[in-house]
Amino acid sequence: MVSVGQRVRELREDNDVLQGELAAALHIHQSVLNRIEKGTRPLREEELLGIARFFHVTTDYILGNDAQDTMSPAERNHLLKYRAIGRARQRHVDVLLDSLWSESVENKNR
Repeated sequence: MVSVGQRVRELREDNDVLQGELAAALHIHQSVLNRIEKGTRPLREEELLGIARFFHVTTDYILGNDAQDTMSPAERNHLLKYRAIGRARQRHVDVLLDSLWSESVENKNR
């Protein structure tokens, strides 16, 4: 089971964000973030909300209460990118994925 601190560190590293960058965005000192990631300091509510907003994930995901918990880092990275591209571009991705999925299902049924 992944701890909250480990999940924060994974999010940060998967998105190529330095500790100092995330700490600055959260208005905390880098050493505080370091202790959070190590699990020696609990995550406060405002920090949890800030991290969720920063990485475009749910607080449940950070706390380990979310279905995204089963996603690989690559899948999470794709989801983060999808969420960041805006609705118009998401529709293009949706059409492409539907097409590829349909093709895959048809090939399996042959």
